[in-house]
Amino acid sequence: MRAIKEGKANIFKALPLAIAAVVSAASAQGQGDQTPTARGSIDEIIVTARRREESGQDIPLTLTVLDAAAIEKAGIKSLFDLNAAVPGINMSSSGNPANTVFSIRGISRVTFGPVQPAVSTYVNDVPLAIWGAAIPTYDMATLQVLKGPQGTLFGRNSTTGAVIATTQAPSHEFGGFVTTSFGNYSSQVYEGAVDLPLIKDKVALRLAGQIDKRDGYTKDMVYGDDLDNRDKENYRISLLVEPTEDIRNVFVYDYTNDDSEIVGNVPIRDGFGLVDVLPFTNGTFFNPFSNPPVPCNGNPLCDFNALIARQEAGGIRKVWPSVDQWASFEREIITNTTTWNITENITLKNIIGKTEYHYGSLNTTDGSQMNLINSQNDSNGKQFTNEFQVLGNALGGDLEYILGYFYLDSEPDGDNKLSLQLFNPAFVPFAAVATGAEAFYYDESRAYFAQGSLELSRLSPALAKFSVDVGFRHTEDKTKLCSTRATPLNVYIGAGAACSGQVAGTSKVSDEFSKETFLVGLNYQHSDDVLLYGLYRTGYRAGGLNAPAFGGELVPFQSFDPEDTTEIEVGIKSDWQLGNVIGRFNLAAFQSDIEDVQGPFSVSGSVNNDPDNDGDPSNNPTTTNVFSNAGEASVKGVEMELVVQPMENLELSAIATFLDKKLDKLTLTRDKLPTNLSPAATSETVIEQTAFLGSPDYSYSVSGTYTLPLDGSIGDVAVSARYHKMSDITYSGVEAPSYHMVDARLDWTGMFGSSFDSALWVKNATDEEALMTPSSSGAGLGYVSGTFSTPRMYGVTLKYSF
Repeated sequence: MRAIKEGKANIFKALPLAIAAVVSAASAQGQGDQTPTARGSIDEIIVTARRREESGQDIPLTLTVLDAAAIEKAGIKSLFDLNAAVPGINMSSSGNPANTVFSIRGISRVTFGPVQPAVSTYVNDVPLAIWGAAIPTYDMATLQVLKGPQGTLFGRNSTTGAVIATTQAPSHEFGGFVTTSFGNYSSQVYEGAVDLPLIKDKVALRLAGQIDKRDGYTKDMVYGDDLDNRDKENYRISLLVEPTEDIRNVFVYDYTNDDSEIVGNVPIRDGFGLVDVLPFTNGTFFNPFSNPPVPCNGNPLCDFNALIARQEAGGIRKVWPSVDQWASFEREIITNTTTWNITENITLKNIIGKTEYHYGSLNTTDGSQMNLINSQNDSNGKQFTNEFQVLGNALGGDLEYILGYFYLDSEPDGDNKLSLQLFNPAFVPFAAVATGAEAFYYDESRAYFAQGSLELSRLSPALAKFSVDVGFRHTEDKTKLCSTRATPLNVYIGAGAACSGQVAGTSKVSDEFSKETFLVGLNYQHSDDVLLYGLYRTGYRAGGLNAPAFGGELVPFQSFDPEDTTEIEVGIKSDWQLGNVIGRFNLAAFQSDIEDVQGPFSVSGSVNNDPDNDGDPSNNPTTTNVFSNAGEASVKGVEMELVVQPMENLELSAIATFLDKKLDKLTLTRDKLPTNLSPAATSETVIEQTAFLGSPDYSYSVSGTYTLPLDGSIGDVAVSARYHKMSDITYSGVEAPSYHMVDARLDWTGMFGSSFDSALWVKNATDEEALMTPSSSGAGLGYVSGTFSTPRMYGVTLKYSF
C-alpha cells in the first residue's frame, strides 16, 4: 500500500514535466511544413459532451467516448464491460445488474437508501431514474463517459460524472444489419436493425432489437436454478421526421424486459463473530419454538462451520440459499428530440423524456441457507422530464452559447417496499415472517442554466490562442415521502393511502433544496493538435428524506442537505507524430473537495429499541440506518490515455487512473446523535467507506490491435488483446482483493469482399475468480457474502450488413 501511495505522489509531481514534454514535442513537430500533422490519423469521434457536436479532442474536460465500432470490438454487452474499457470507472449493482451503481473519481452511492447517485445516466440526453439505471448497449451511436461534476449542462446529481448513451438515429437510406453470437454456457445473442425510408428525405423509421440468452454459471443447490444467467429482450423503434431543412424530430421508444436470475451470493468466512456463540453454540441451533435448543449435529442449516466447509468444498459456482431467489425488471423509455434552426446562428431544441420501470427481486442477502438475512424488494416508478435549449453563436462566431430550462417530475407507479426477514429458523417460510415498510418518494426538480465559450482573440490578437468557458445553473428540488409502518410481506397499503394521512401508521414529510453550480475554464490551443486547459467547477447531489416522520431526538435528522463538490482540473489533449510514429496523449489531474458528505449512522442497538428516546415505537426508523450530512472529504487523481501507432498495422494503447481519497473531517460525531444510540452508531471508518464505496485506488488497461497485411480481396483480419488491472476495493467495510482480466479477439471484416463480418472472442481468458461486489450483510456475524466475476466466456459472432 505504501508503494502505491508513493507512486501516486510521484505521478502528481511528474505531471508538469509530462505536459511540458508533450508541448515541446508538439512545438518541434510544428516547425517546418515538411512534418505532417497527426490530426485525423487516430480515430476521432464526434460527441455532445457540451450539448453541441465537436471532436472529443477539442473538449476541455476528461471524457472517454466509444462509437458503434468501438462498442462492438470491445464486446460490450452490459455496462459491467465498461470497467475494462474506461479508465477509473467501476460498476456494481444492487440485487440485479439492471440496478447499476457507478463509481467515478472516488464517489458512488450506497446500494439501498434515500441517497441520490453521484453519477447520472442518460439515454438520448434524458436522465434515467435511480432504479433500473442501466443504459442499453445495442445499436448505439456513442457511449460517452464524462468525468467530474457536470453541474451546469446535465440534469442534477452529477457530482462526479455522467454516462450518456446515444442510440442510432434512422437514416434516409435503406440498410441495416443482423448479428448472431454463440458461446459457452449456451450463450445466444441476436441483434439487428433496419432503416426504412418512408417519405424520401423526409421520414425514416429504424427498427432495432436484441435477444440475449445464456445459461447461468452459478448453481442453486437447493432449488435447482441456474443463477447469473441472462434472459433479456430489448426492442427499439426510432422515427425521424424532417419536414424542412431546418426542422428535425427524432422519436425513440425503447423497451427492456430482463428476467435474468438473481446473482449468486456466496458466504465467505470473516473471523470470529456471532455465529460462533449464541444461537450457534457448540453445534446447537436456537429454535424459539422449542425448549431446550435443538442440536445441529453438523447440519449446515444451523452449524456455521459446517456451512462454510460445504461452501469451500463446492467452490464459488455453487450456492445454498435459504429462499428461491428471483429477479424481474421491465422498463420503457420514450425520448423525443426536436431541433429547429430558426436562423443561421440560433437553434432551438426541446428534449422530452418519459421513463417507467418495474423492478422486483427476492434474494438471500447473507448468502447462506440459515435464513439469517433475506430480502424482497419492490420498486416501481415513472419519471417525466423536459428540457428546452437555445443554442447559438454571436460575435462573428467567437462566442458559442447555450441557454436552457430543465424540469423533472418523478413519482411511484406501484408498490415500493423493502421486506426483510432477519434471524429466523431455517424451517420458517420467508413469507411467514418477512415484514417491511412502504416508502413512496415524489421528486420535482427545476433548473435554469447557461454556458458559453468565448474566443479571446476578440479582445486582443495576443490572446488568439486562448478561450474561456463560463457556465451557471440554478436548481430547485422538492421532495416528498409518504411511508407506512412495517407490514407482512404481501400486505400493501399503497401510495394513495399512505399520502392521505387517514390510515393508521402512515406519515408524510417533505423538504425543499436549492443550489447554484458553476463552471469557469481557461483553454490554450497551443496548436491544432495540442490543447491545454484548466477548469474550476462545482456540482451537487440533492438532499433527501428518511422514513417515517420522526419524533423525539431524531426530528433534526428527518432530512439531510445536498452534498456539494468543488473540483479543479488541469489537463492536456494532444495528437502528435515523431517520424513515422503517430500517437495521442491525454493527461489530466484533478482535486475534488466534497462538503456535507451524505452518510449513515446506525440506529440498531439502541436502548430499549427506542432510538429517538420518545417512548413511541410507531415513529422509529424503518431501516437500521439513518442518513445525514456526515463530514468533508477530498479526492485527488490523475487520469491518462496513450495511443501509439508505431507502424501502419499496429495500434497500442494504455489507459489508467490513480486516486488518493481522504475523509478530511467527521462532523457527525457521537455527541451530536440521539442519546439512546450505542457508542458504535457512527465512526470515521463507516463514513469513509460509504463516501468512497466501490472506488479503486487505481485501475489501468493495456491493449493492442494488429491488422494482418493480407490481400484486400480477402478482407481485413485484426488480432487484439487487452489486459485490465483493478486495485483493492472497499464495499461497506468489506475489501475485495485486486484482480486482473485478459480479453482477446480475432476480427475478420469484409470476408472475401462480402458484407459479412465475423469474430472469435474470449473474455476473462485466464478464468480469474475475482470478488466483485462483496456485502457486509453478515458483518459482526463472523462472515460476509459477495458475488464473483464472470468465468471465462468465449464464442463466435457473425454479422451481415446490408
